[in-house]
Amino acid sequence: MANNRRLLVIDPAFGMAGDMMSAALISAGARDDKVIAAMKLAASSLGDTTIEAVGETRSGVEGIYLNIRLLNNEHAIDASVAAEHLVNAIGKAGISKPYAEFALTAMKILTEAEYAVHHNDSARLHTPHLHEAQDIIIDLAGAAMGLQLLGIDCETVTCLSPVMVGGGTIRFSHGELDVPAPATAYIIRNYGIPIRKGPVEKELFTPTGAAIMAALNPRFAGRTGFSLPPGESGIHGTGFGSMRLPSNMGSANALSLIVVESP
Repeated sequence: MANNRRLLVIDPAFGMAGDMMSAALISAGARDDKVIAAMKLAASSLGDTTIEAVGETRSGVEGIYLNIRLLNNEHAIDASVAAEHLVNAIGKAGISKPYAEFALTAMKILTEAEYAVHHNDSARLHTPHLHEAQDIIIDLAGAAMGLQLLGIDCETVTCLSPVMVGGGTIRFSHGELDVPAPATAYIIRNYGIPIRKGPVEKELFTPTGAAIMAALNPRFAGRTGFSLPPGESGIHGTGFGSMRLPSNMGSANALSLIVVESP
């Protein structure tokens, strides 16, 4: 077993956000105390936070919900400053090179997207800002630590597609905008992520979720009829989001993972 590779299959049939990724990795077996410790290290440079991994059952599926409460949250900071905070957190948490590179790549992709969609704002032309920066740093540190704890081979990730992005509109600092949000849409377009609108009129695929997806650079496979190859076994994990979908949906706002033992 020690010589086996651990591969990751992601199924974002009902959404993908940064906190859902960390929660799903915990559900798949990553130690919650270590993931949360890394997330708190990332948060501490910008403000106080409490994070709790809560086991829940939604629509008949067991999973983990990360209850994250931010205090003194800095909503928008210079992207280069945010990257410095992430680098420091990665070092303090003991996140090794391949997983650190994943987190920093995701940060770079998100910064690139924010710059591209807001470059007409002359005040931020040369210094792109990240909105909800503390949340982003927390999510990337948690995902990197979870991947490391599970020993995931980040070079062979599979994503079942299409990614469901939701619909409708969202309201934030730049006003009311269509789903997917501009930064998410930029990442989708530039990193070739296959998507489909729906199945609800809410935001299911967030900018941080999209940046994580792009940084993992997965092979996309059709969801219908997908199965593991003969001889491979999988450990399932489910990470719940904070959104509560209508009961008639038959599913929850959840990101599903399979950690595959491959010879």
